[in-house]
Amino acid sequence: MKRKAVILALGTKYLICCDIEFLPEFFEYVMEDEKHQKEMKLIFEQVQEGLRTKKYSDESFGTKAMKPFLNRENDRIICKPVKRKNQKQCIVMSELYLQKKSDNVNKVLKTRYKIVASYEYEIID
Repeated sequence: MKRKAVILALGTKYLICCDIEFLPEFFEYVMEDEKHQKEMKLIFEQVQEGLRTKKYSDESFGTKAMKPFLNRENDRIICKPVKRKNQKQCIVMSELYLQKKSDNVNKVLKTRYKIVASYEYEIID
């Protein structure tokens, strides 16, 4: 079964989308306080333009992760890149993983990456 995602931000290189089921949790996370809003705005701007940054990187199973507070809270927003024919590539935010504790990727996080990698998305324009 295909999951649905909505476009949140248009960029010159990528579109940033959000899984419809994850949308309420994402907005709750971003609206938590002003520093969350600033961090996500910064990451969105960098990703939309295709800039390389430590706050957005490749992960296991072809997934990506947005890392708003890299050395503090160490949260992860697990994303799946979605290619569309003759259109810009979409980065779909799928899941939130709070407060990664260790330097290594633990089994729980690796399982989450694997699950997100298995998702198929229909992008709603």
